[in-house]
Amino acid sequence: MGMSKKASACAALLLCFFLQLSSSVNARFAPSQETQRADGLCASLVLPYRDYACQEFVAQTSDGFLIGVQRMWRPDILKGKNAQPVLLFHGILTGGDVWVINPPGEGLGFIMADAGYDVWITNYRSTEFSYGHLSYKPSDKGFWDWSLDDLASEDLPSVLQMIYSKTGRKVYLVAYSEGAQSTLAAFSQGLCAELVSKAVLMAPVSYLTSGPQLIYIASTLRLQRIYEALNIYQLNTRSPGGRALVDLLCAKSSVKCYRDWFRLFSGFTCCINSTRRAYIDEYETQATSVKNLDHYSQQVRLGTFGKYDYGEEENMKRYKQKTPPDYDLSKFPSNQIPMLFISSANDSLANIVDVEHLYREIPPGFQRRAVENFGHLDFVFGDTANRVVYDYALEFLA
Repeated sequence: MGMSKKASACAALLLCFFLQLSSSVNARFAPSQETQRADGLCASLVLPYRDYACQEFVAQTSDGFLIGVQRMWRPDILKGKNAQPVLLFHGILTGGDVWVINPPGEGLGFIMADAGYDVWITNYRSTEFSYGHLSYKPSDKGFWDWSLDDLASEDLPSVLQMIYSKTGRKVYLVAYSEGAQSTLAAFSQGLCAELVSKAVLMAPVSYLTSGPQLIYIASTLRLQRIYEALNIYQLNTRSPGGRALVDLLCAKSSVKCYRDWFRLFSGFTCCINSTRRAYIDEYETQATSVKNLDHYSQQVRLGTFGKYDYGEEENMKRYKQKTPPDYDLSKFPSNQIPMLFISSANDSLANIVDVEHLYREIPPGFQRRAVENFGHLDFVFGDTANRVVYDYALEFLA
């Protein structure tokens, strides 16, 4: 059946938008190499505050991605001491900038450095402050052939191993949203938990029986199939074309987006300073793969927390079964590593029903805190997160 003129126009808009996102990648890096970058996270968001030092590193995954990692600290506080390293791991459609986009006293990266920690920030593979791929460019399909499974099996282990090699110490891990979900997936498979001595999981996404508007739309429309038919493999909204794309997606559903990516991607927010929205928009959102978003929508459709569904034939090749296997949360080491979970009943992505489901699945022994009236993005962008959320994390880690 042929496409209508309206559908053809929509397809053309989508295709043009994504072709504009292609850019060249400088991939001349060795694993765990320190580098310099004039437009990097250190130069853009940390070093302008003169009390802080910051270095850029590149961690290479076994599948060829070059992960941007930043190390920040307070020289006047550490004075050559071998401080405890702590890794901050961000969520979907954001980058490591979320930890330092709010100023000192509010951003968790600054707060941890002020407390005397050796702070490491990671940026997963497709985000602005990472360094691309050894072989693929962002215009290549292979650059976007990944999902949560790969963040758990590649990105997190590679960064933790690099930090351990640099410091010789086990790491404190603070993971948020998809960072927490990747931690759950990695640790439940026995990956890299031996490199972590304490963990804080904030807004811990796992099961997704429901979700904010974008997840609902993706689940309803099966966006993976639509985009693959158009040879489109990434989602990014940081351009006028990207905002038009969001509105186009919303027009295909009964959901009204109001051109507001905050509400579209995370639902309710309470505590983000409206005067800082334009500044946040300079950095967010950041690109993720359509496959990763489809993995989220799969969890909504199936009601499971499991690996990516490739279809029966490919599942048999990869998993030796017709359906994707669930992550075995009974093996998650919440009874072996000190852990704190922080959630909110008003979080529409890590909602209270799904978080309680998670708590029933993992072994006992962890600590939990519930904060009031906080939405998903408030955990990183909220100007009250320092006292509503981060004080719990600092107290636990101390």
